[in-house]
Amino acid sequence: MLFNRSHCLTLAIFVASIAPVVADGRTWTDRTGNAKVEAELVTVKQGKAYLERVDGRVATVALERLSDEDLKYLASLPEHRDEATAAIKRVAAATDGDPSPSRVAPADVVTERPKMATIHVEDESTVGVVRRFKSESWGFQGIAFSPDGGRLAAIGSDNINLIDLDSSQLLARQDGLREIFRFTSVTFSPDGKKLLAGGTRGHVLIWDVAADGRLNAAHNYNIHDNEVKSIAVTPDSQYAISVDSRGNVKYWSIETGQSLMAYGGFYPNTPVDAFITRRGGQALVADGRTMALFDLKEKKALQAASVSRGAAQCVAFSPDGTRFAFNDSYTIRLVDVKTGSELPPLREQSLQWSVDFSPNGKLLACGSHGRIAVWDVDTQQPAHLFTTEETGHLRFLQFSPDGIHVAAIVSPIGQSIHLFRLPKKLHMP
Repeated sequence: MLFNRSHCLTLAIFVASIAPVVADGRTWTDRTGNAKVEAELVTVKQGKAYLERVDGRVATVALERLSDEDLKYLASLPEHRDEATAAIKRVAAATDGDPSPSRVAPADVVTERPKMATIHVEDESTVGVVRRFKSESWGFQGIAFSPDGGRLAAIGSDNINLIDLDSSQLLARQDGLREIFRFTSVTFSPDGKKLLAGGTRGHVLIWDVAADGRLNAAHNYNIHDNEVKSIAVTPDSQYAISVDSRGNVKYWSIETGQSLMAYGGFYPNTPVDAFITRRGGQALVADGRTMALFDLKEKKALQAASVSRGAAQCVAFSPDGTRFAFNDSYTIRLVDVKTGSELPPLREQSLQWSVDFSPNGKLLACGSHGRIAVWDVDTQQPAHLFTTEETGHLRFLQFSPDGIHVAAIVSPIGQSIHLFRLPKKLHMP
């Protein structure tokens, strides 16, 4: 077994010590004590708190509706002290010193979801493949959704493509990028304005993404000495964390390419994933063997812990960083990052090559030989199964930002990308 009790204990000690640091989120409660939500504080302005939930929706809550504990917490933050203190005084004045729920005037709570692009289908009940894209050269090597879900970036060996998913139109294609030798990773910045791709020689190329989809070359940085396996961008789109095939981590400026932090210690030639907190202050990086916590403000590693003894073929953090998934041959193992405990494993029928969480963290898509299994993470039960007409291992897949679709490179040599639509019952509310 890949994950054993000794490793579980080590990771539990690790996460117990770093949980208050890693989690930007907290449980917010209204004055009745009945309404609770796990969310991260975005900002406080004009008497309202803006709280981002795990699924990306932002709840706007009048400060007077928050519990005393929440108001005290906000007052402890220097940047929000004045607004929170004023709210505490308003509550006291409105209730004549009796701040019980019934004495506080009701206020609206508005929940918003970031605007997402629509991928039209003839029938809203359609399930399965709704778009197909063929490579014009040697096959696709990786994919990434734009933040609004309307576009898909697909890298080839020496080219990059930007596809409009609704119209199936190729918006841009950059060819002949031989200095990269071969692309190995790709991602968008959270603001959708930049596209980053890493290659086998350690370079990271960056393009500015125009409103019409044109790609304008912006930077070519030699960040690593080896193949770039993974790139993650901070929420403000200003910095990036990348990991190379020798297990070296770099934290660097997207504007200048300057390295701000370097760390070595991950297992060579294995998949790796990174989770960056909402405010961009901390990051977790893991490869299936080791998990490390980084303080990005202080630009240093804080702690590392052993996760397992084996090498994984696929790894992924949930979007809120509370769970970590990695494969053990035919099995996907899940770790609760807050407690360090192992959740019941997801047992599959063949070797797993790719894995990704849905935006709300409720589903997990796993790619194997000609099939994508979608699991309910909370119940550890199968939720849906997609099969492909192609043979071969599905090494690359990703959920769309709205959680409705899964994109995957499905053919043995990467010649095809399929966009799968989930059953409506699995769409995020």
